[in-house]
Amino acid sequence: MTTIFLSFMICVFPEVGIQVLYEPDHEQLYTFDVSSDLQHWWAIGYQPGYGYRMIVDGKSYDWFEEEIDKFRVILSNDYDQVAFVAPYNGREMVVWNNVAQNEYDQVCGEYEMPLFSPDGQHLAYSAFDGEQWVVVHDGKASPGFEGIQAPTFSNDSKHWAFAGKKAERWSLVLDGKVKAEHDYIEAVRFLPDGSLHYVCADDDRWILVRGSKKSPSYEEISETTVSKDGKHYAYACRTGEKWRAVHDGKEGTEYDNVKNLTLTPSGGHIAYAAGKGSWTYDGYFQYYRFDGSYTMVLDRRELLGGPEDYDIENITFSPDEAQIAYTIGKIGEQEYLVVDTTAYPAFHGITRLVGATAANRLAYSVYDEDDRHSVIAGDQRFGPYDYVDDLGLSADGSHVVAAVQEDGKWYVMIDGKLQDPFDRISWLRWAADRRSVGAIGVRDKALCRAVYAVQ
Repeated sequence: MTTIFLSFMICVFPEVGIQVLYEPDHEQLYTFDVSSDLQHWWAIGYQPGYGYRMIVDGKSYDWFEEEIDKFRVILSNDYDQVAFVAPYNGREMVVWNNVAQNEYDQVCGEYEMPLFSPDGQHLAYSAFDGEQWVVVHDGKASPGFEGIQAPTFSNDSKHWAFAGKKAERWSLVLDGKVKAEHDYIEAVRFLPDGSLHYVCADDDRWILVRGSKKSPSYEEISETTVSKDGKHYAYACRTGEKWRAVHDGKEGTEYDNVKNLTLTPSGGHIAYAAGKGSWTYDGYFQYYRFDGSYTMVLDRRELLGGPEDYDIENITFSPDEAQIAYTIGKIGEQEYLVVDTTAYPAFHGITRLVGATAANRLAYSVYDEDDRHSVIAGDQRFGPYDYVDDLGLSADGSHVVAAVQEDGKWYVMIDGKLQDPFDRISWLRWAADRRSVGAIGVRDKALCRAVYAVQ
């Protein structure tokens, strides 16, 4: 299940209507995406005998014989810089603005992708050459390491950092120079003031470092999170066999497990799932499994819990931070929405949960045992459909929009009404005032942009 947190973006949004963006001669567009303001787009095209190529705002890049990984395509915020990972002769390389970089056995670790600096002028990624890992920054490789954690940039784009392992020690590397060494380092990031925030361990004791400040030491730290302005933070820590959440340096109540730490938009409040049960080592999958029940905790106050083996997910706060919504359930059996301590009817599954940006209103998508999907907003239910892939609300929550599939076609659904059919469609994009919504999609082999009024 995915929870989407909605926020306003200042952008020039296209006018209502459908516009053809690109008509391929012979190639098939098999994946695509669009910027938040619907002004820029990219796609990967395929043509037998030629292979695969990137297309950005109508500009075509070189062909590659093997498939380009759609999950490792990145563009700068202004769409002026383009980078993607391309397979080549059994190896991989990054192509940056149509210029091939050095080849490696592997580019990026699992679930990672190349990263542009916020200003789009610098590019960094990890790579493996068969013997060691390096971080490549603007085409220049770092010294080799046995392991690498993904690089990150400061907000002003002037600095970059990563953690690398060598000879059983981890180094914190800042701008290409080792800044600190520890037995272990993870969760490296920059705070808005340019200082570093990371977790490190020495002699089996863990601490959180925020600039020049250090937390107390614990036997383990996990799930670090930071508010948008960098002023508030939280993490889970273990002492003995007990876990607790720490918010802005203040420790919460002990539990057998703590997870899904979520800060309010302001960072002033914290919610998380607190578990009561036991840990068992699973030798087959080689990990520790928690068996027990969870209760939602908001600022040390226990709200509603579920039966044993039911999970708590998708924690969402109202814009005024006065209400909290979350789901309780077990995948493949039943899930239900909870607002504060009020539980709503259960479904076979809940796939998405969204809140309005200027009102305490929610919408969520569900599916029943027959695998038909519906959208619920208040006392309204729209559908069922074959699938619901994206979901949103107008600013005041009075209108519901979703990207839905029905009978092999994709549509933008507005308050239960299906708009124009597409063969495939992108994620929804909203105007700043949320009075119009749009997407790009393929119709009759052409890539089109569709914008609809929401009022």
